[in-house]
Amino acid sequence: MKHQGTKYMETARLILRPFTMDDADAMFRNWASDPEVTKFMTWPAHTSVEVSRMVLSDWTSHYAEENYYQWAIVPKELGQPIGSIAAVHMNDRLGKVEIGYCIGRAWWHQGIMTEAVKAVIGYFLMEVGANRVEATHDPNNPNSGKVMAKCGMQFEGIQRQAGSNNQGLCDLSWYAVLASEWKEKRYNTIASRTPIEKGWSGDQKYRVTTADGSKYLLRVSPTEKLERRKSEFARMQLVEALEIPMCRPVEFGLCNEGVYSLQSWVDGADAESVLPFMPPHQQYAYGLDAGRILAKIHSIPAPDDMPDWESRFNAKIDRKISQYESCPLKYEKGEAMLQYLRDNRHLLKHRNQSYQHGDYHIGNMMIDRSGKLVIIDFDKDDFGDPWEEFNRIVWSAQAAPRFAAGMVDGYFDGKVPMAFWNLLALYICSNTIGSLPWAVPFGEGEVAVMRKQAANVLHWYDNMRCTVPTWYQKP
Repeated sequence: MKHQGTKYMETARLILRPFTMDDADAMFRNWASDPEVTKFMTWPAHTSVEVSRMVLSDWTSHYAEENYYQWAIVPKELGQPIGSIAAVHMNDRLGKVEIGYCIGRAWWHQGIMTEAVKAVIGYFLMEVGANRVEATHDPNNPNSGKVMAKCGMQFEGIQRQAGSNNQGLCDLSWYAVLASEWKEKRYNTIASRTPIEKGWSGDQKYRVTTADGSKYLLRVSPTEKLERRKSEFARMQLVEALEIPMCRPVEFGLCNEGVYSLQSWVDGADAESVLPFMPPHQQYAYGLDAGRILAKIHSIPAPDDMPDWESRFNAKIDRKISQYESCPLKYEKGEAMLQYLRDNRHLLKHRNQSYQHGDYHIGNMMIDRSGKLVIIDFDKDDFGDPWEEFNRIVWSAQAAPRFAAGMVDGYFDGKVPMAFWNLLALYICSNTIGSLPWAVPFGEGEVAVMRKQAANVLHWYDNMRCTVPTWYQKP
């Protein structure tokens, strides 16, 4: 299993989050002190709020562990916990998780527990990679079994006097659901969708919520992109297997609208909106993460039958130079970039190739609610020279230069070869030259963006007289 810890989640009515010490009063008041709630539990009702604080102190001390799962159940309209749900036993070798839960009496018979359990089951089976999620209840507490059944778990039988609770020895009714049973078509259970307007792909993108309250990113492409999107989804699964923090591939298929893919929804902030306002040392730390993640992505080899990189990229340079020379607009001092391209094509010889994200920069990253850097938007993925992947670093360097520096250091573990800088300058010149004719059809706004970027590139590289950019500085 790919343990990820107690992840913040939302459903239609609930927030599932880690507990904090501030939850002690609500815990004691809303459920933990009620003997009716704890009647079939293995722990006694709390006799004071101090007991609740002691329990929370223990729980919160484990949240740094990625294989620890203990959620507070918080109705959005209330804003305070009314119960808990947790992984009480796990077997990594078998991919098996046993869950347990309880909720305050005032919230019984409202479907709240079912909503929370469905979200946690989906998380374990779809994101953590469990094969089986199971739960037990005392047969004298049939309402707990009804929750399990409503969540798609199958009744497997009763073990006689196999457990104990506050009533003494008890039988255990077992319920479980397997990953193969859970992975029905999520697309068919979409209950609502909200359009996402960002991006240049031309695909339709939505934040969707399924009937069980789970959130996903839905991406819909024209049917003629079927093979491309199918291959892309399969490659994302390869990346996921490396335990990369990413928008995880969940489901792929055809629908009335075209070709769709469902990916895990990332709750958090766009990196480009928050990183520029962080202190330099924090930018650099996130950059180190981004570089290390990219190195893992590049561990996926290119197919053996890929054409030679030198001929591939030289053809690309030729095409971009031709488009630039035919463009009625030109960069000030753009000739310096053209000359660098002419003088350094030999650097393309004997370059190995690997899988590439295809658009790896600050605009395709997020900071999730736990503070972790997450990579999104794999729709431009490709195979090529891994160092060529850095050509989009100009976007990161403009917004957060210490992040860009950290990304390089993280990728090379602080030992950056001069050959990298020489080749990166070539790739950035090629990308920048091609950006101006690309921008023209989109109007003056995009042209201005590319002119500013070209000016920055020429400044960083002293009109291409040096190959280590000025934004790169050791901490």
